[in-house]
Amino acid sequence: MIYVRLHFSCSDVTPSSACKYTEQVWLQKSSNVLLVGMYVPPSLSTSVLDAIKDDIVENAGKLLEKLPDLKIILAGDLNQLSTDSLERDLRLKNLIDIPTRCSATLDKVLVDQDLADFYNPPVTAPNLGNSDHLIVVLNSSK
Repeated sequence: MIYVRLHFSCSDVTPSSACKYTEQVWLQKSSNVLLVGMYVPPSLSTSVLDAIKDDIVENAGKLLEKLPDLKIILAGDLNQLSTDSLERDLRLKNLIDIPTRCSATLDKVLVDQDLADFYNPPVTAPNLGNSDHLIVVLNSSK
């Protein structure tokens, strides 16, 4: 779930080709920030998980070709999606190193490497409603 303040003007640039196995929303703030919110269901096959990663890299790459200074923030319940290749290919850094559901870190926030130092370490808050995931809170350090 992504909450955007009313005064935060952005455009929905969710690709029409976004992988059918996921729920995604891509919000672009002018030419400098792309926020991708994503849910990846559990228990997908390795080939589907690879296709999801390829899809993200391809669609983000198209935006980066047009807007090379665009900073990407990708956040969500990624379940078993390994983010190593996303971090490498899109110059992202995972800021979440604490459990978000039982002892697992299923919820991640990947940010452009240039933005990583602008955040304090994450903290968790109790779950909301019927969710079995903790809320992850990231605050700006600057």
